[in-house]
Amino acid sequence: MSIVAEAGSNVLKLDKMNYELIGNECHRIHWHVYLRMKGDTPVISSIYQLPNSILFDESSRPSDDVRKDNINRIKNEIERLLAL
Repeated sequence: MSIVAEAGSNVLKLDKMNYELIGNECHRIHWHVYLRMKGDTPVISSIYQLPNSILFDESSRPSDDVRKDNINRIKNEIERLLAL
């Protein structure tokens, strides 16, 4: 997870990052990494304190093209970090 977090931070120049490790309700452990940037939500708060109407508001999300580009850039950065 540290490599994923580092890659996201390197590529997107993040302001903040939230990690969540889950394993209580499922038979495996999995992670959520929330890459946070100023303005990603209209209210500065933990994502768990935001109502779904704000959290899932499409107007505050990047376009599909920007998301795809970010995903590719983060994947490339992960590969670069793993090769070090």
